[in-house]
Amino acid sequence: MESKYGIGIDIGGTFTDAYLVDLHSGDSVQAKVSTTPEDLVVGIKNSILELSRITRIQTEHLLGNCVKFVHSTTQSTNVIFTRTGAKTGLVTTAGFEDTLAIMRAKRSAGLTILERQHYSMVDKPEPIVARSLIRGVSERIDHSGRVIVPLKEQDVIDKIRDLLDQGVDSIAICLLWSFLNPEHEKKIEKIVRKLSPETFVTTSSSLFPLLGEYERSITVVLNAYVGPLMTKYLDRVSAELVELGLRCPLLIVTSQGGVMTPSVALDRPITTVESGPSAGVIGSQYLANLMGLGNIIVTDVGGTTFKVGVIVDGRAATSQTSVITQFTLNNPAIEILSIGSGGGSIAWLDGTRLRVGPKSAQAFPGPACYGRGGTEPTVTDADIVLGYINPDYFLGGRIKLNKELSFKAIKERIADRVFEGDAVKAASGIREIVDEQMSGLIRKATLERGLDIRQFSLMAYGGAGPTHAGQYASSLPIKNIIIPYFATVHSALGALVSDSVHVHEFSDPQLLGSPDSVIQMAQDNVDRVFASMEKEGVLVLSSEGISESQMEFRRYIYAKYGRQVHSLLVPVSKGEKLRESLEGFESLYEQKYGRGSFYREAGIELVSFRHESIGRLLVPPLKKWDKSNVTQTPKNNRKVYWNSFGDFGDTPIFSGDSLQPGATIKGPAVIEHYGTTIVIHPRQIATVDEYLNTIITRE
Repeated sequence: MESKYGIGIDIGGTFTDAYLVDLHSGDSVQAKVSTTPEDLVVGIKNSILELSRITRIQTEHLLGNCVKFVHSTTQSTNVIFTRTGAKTGLVTTAGFEDTLAIMRAKRSAGLTILERQHYSMVDKPEPIVARSLIRGVSERIDHSGRVIVPLKEQDVIDKIRDLLDQGVDSIAICLLWSFLNPEHEKKIEKIVRKLSPETFVTTSSSLFPLLGEYERSITVVLNAYVGPLMTKYLDRVSAELVELGLRCPLLIVTSQGGVMTPSVALDRPITTVESGPSAGVIGSQYLANLMGLGNIIVTDVGGTTFKVGVIVDGRAATSQTSVITQFTLNNPAIEILSIGSGGGSIAWLDGTRLRVGPKSAQAFPGPACYGRGGTEPTVTDADIVLGYINPDYFLGGRIKLNKELSFKAIKERIADRVFEGDAVKAASGIREIVDEQMSGLIRKATLERGLDIRQFSLMAYGGAGPTHAGQYASSLPIKNIIIPYFATVHSALGALVSDSVHVHEFSDPQLLGSPDSVIQMAQDNVDRVFASMEKEGVLVLSSEGISESQMEFRRYIYAKYGRQVHSLLVPVSKGEKLRESLEGFESLYEQKYGRGSFYREAGIELVSFRHESIGRLLVPPLKKWDKSNVTQTPKNNRKVYWNSFGDFGDTPIFSGDSLQPGATIKGPAVIEHYGTTIVIHPRQIATVDEYLNTIITRE
């Protein structure tokens, strides 16, 4: 039987990761190559060539027999960060042309604590759309969806022509109450397509028709801003892969925790923002389910950032909004918090105070130890000086790191100024600071949200996650630490095991009092809305070639008490009566805010509806191994610095590839894998499970 393959590709800030599995045997391999920021497609091709080299299978044969190819990309994120998107125009309701400039009162969305401390320097971000490219049109729909002022077609034509004359490549349309009645937005879209068929155009009512004038506006603007470049990027990726031999459809990971075909993703490219981190959470959910675990704190340490997500009762936590470069988007996504702390984060002095991040050395020039001209000390340089990372075994020995350059950078930039020339103490300080920053973000994502983390395990992946998890999790009362066997390419694995997921949301606020007649009227509306959303879900899944037997639908309501600001997401079973859903809301409310905190007298307001359409796709197997009684012996020893000793100690070094299920290693010890290093601290014990994951527990 000829082998069939599944391939996942994830582009990170420093490395592009690839994961390949033989669908028949379950055998899998991983590959890492440097990300190529100047042309991300080159990194994709290089990662595939590396898989071919490792497996000794010709690239054309490998791709020709691939039945599931999934790609998570940073392209849309990079476009927003670097401000290299399309020249975009905005059409809005007359009188509301300054919505983007006004934003919300807060200017600190998405900023680090350090950045917020310098409040006088905190300002609103530069607008995505220049004021000169915003046009208000005469129209008005009221809060109930009734047309009060009809749209004047000639007014629209004149203003669209004006924008086109100014050279816009993309047009966003966002009218005041269009989420309740999209009639006027559809008319404007039709006019744009008639006047300029090649112009990218998007409407807020077709994207996420949600309450919140600013959030809806910036979301549709950013969708238009990244749309043309994402179109070119995905067209090129598809063409290059076909040329290399790919015959199966290309799938793109979205921030919603699933995949889409490029044709669907290009209608809403904003959903591809932060697709890589979302793939990592889905990979964690998949692995946790295999291990029979329901509650997981997900931590991803890459070259640039540290990210935290949460899985509760087997499901990844989601959010209705997300933040990117201080812009708050209506973009339903897996909830992920992040800070600029990673392997490439630069250590620097704020006067005499040692700081780490958020600035990163990135892939080029990279940390000083890379020998590519970088002179700033990074977290990776500190790990090398302290002996955690073997400079001769980086990426399995494919890349040789320079310890002397790490030592020099830390000594000259940090140690000589505040540590009396002691580079080891400076390196230890760098590591302590970055690990405490990571612990702080975990607390923010869990304890500050009312989660009892004593009921959670922590999963650590990414190139630097296994190296730091033993320390950043040491102050947390968690059950244990799980290091996936493919930790260094975990997001690529997550991309490959993802299903097709499409999230539709719709706002129709209504306050429910006690009379049964009011609840019955609302019931009829709820049934109508969900039926319409499910119909839309069936259409989009069918367009991707998914049969009805593979489809699954989930319903939710965002609800809150009257006069409150924040709403809760309440699951609604199909056929469940609204009264039962409202009882579920009160139960969730008490669970989050404490017993007796509900306030029925205020009435319950239904704010928005959420519908998830899921198409079950092929899930590649993860090979299970039999336990072995073979005694594990270290391959060698080396000097490693341990904080609890305050000095270097002779430490056993194990080869990760040689460890068998059932192996037990007592700390202090180091396990070297391709692409990552697991650090087991004193008073910690590591065991290897049947999936070759490493489980670290306290002694």
